[in-house]
Amino acid sequence: MSSKCQYPNDIYSAFSQGKTFTVAGFLLAANAKDGDSPLKIYKKTGLNRFVFTIIDKGAGKGFGEANISLPEVPGLIEASRAAMQAETMLGTSYTAQSFALLKELRQQGINLMGALQNLFYFMKNGRLKPKQAQEPALPANIGEKAKNTKVLVNKQWKTAYDVLLEDPEKGRADLENQRGFLERNLAQHPGNQKQIDAIDEGLLMLSKGLIGNGEKRAASGPETMQKGDIVLCSPTPKAKIRKSDGDGGYANGGIALGICPVYELGIIWRLGDTYPVKICITSYKAPVTKKEDGRINPQCSQKTDVEQRSFSLSAAQWFDCLYHMEAHMRRFEILTAAKQFKDADDASYANWMESQQKNATPMQSA
Repeated sequence: MSSKCQYPNDIYSAFSQGKTFTVAGFLLAANAKDGDSPLKIYKKTGLNRFVFTIIDKGAGKGFGEANISLPEVPGLIEASRAAMQAETMLGTSYTAQSFALLKELRQQGINLMGALQNLFYFMKNGRLKPKQAQEPALPANIGEKAKNTKVLVNKQWKTAYDVLLEDPEKGRADLENQRGFLERNLAQHPGNQKQIDAIDEGLLMLSKGLIGNGEKRAASGPETMQKGDIVLCSPTPKAKIRKSDGDGGYANGGIALGICPVYELGIIWRLGDTYPVKICITSYKAPVTKKEDGRINPQCSQKTDVEQRSFSLSAAQWFDCLYHMEAHMRRFEILTAAKQFKDADDASYANWMESQQKNATPMQSA
């Protein structure tokens, strides 16, 4: 007796410590009968997509789900290849020797890197690079509020600093969610401002690299080569308007679609890590409006119920995932190619016949 196939649309899956990451592919062909050009291969619709899903048992019930449209796939693949090249380059002895040379020159008061940057800027723009204004210095007592004022997060009283130190990305989402709640009730409870200030300071410290891994990187200073992150996919708010709870009205210069589920997908490559590819899906609810030009605009400043789930992959796992995504598209293209070429020829012939009939001169009777 054959076993049941539970997830027939999955093209890739990975598992790690109570977490599951899957990719499913959904493709629709361009059809001449619908007015599409068959040679464009894919129908121009958001239904053509790859769906990334993260299930994290530690984050409770539910799952994080986000879409990647087909036009985003080639850029994602090329960005991943570039990141792999950077990873390979950083692992060579040449890079380490070059960094040691730059450090030695800097100790002698020679800023070779700055000189090269200025030279390239002059060659490109025909003028010297303007001096950039220095960022304002952080307060001397930075961390006093974040490390001492406790806030209620997930039914536990902790300092914002401790929340971010345990898990910077999940902590940031939890604190942003709690900050929104505190701010909405600020008029009734003025004392909330103290917690809001502590959360703001904690988030500022995180952005400046003063918490967690960033704290270690900041402390290491210029003596250690900083490898950093490469963004493969920038998180952009996308609303699921089909699951809206509203039905019309006007707000913020557009049609109010009500409260909709919104998601953001971010993918980064952390150079030097054993599992460098980190996929993060942030889900929340927010009011959404539709502009006159058709753009969907989530009001992210009013988001609630923020949830964040992440999954890390090794370089080999990530390229295996990309291979299956690309292969899925290629197989679909091969299967539909013959029909699409025939449809294109038939449509071209029909258009030619129609033009001949329109241009034909009526025969005159003798």
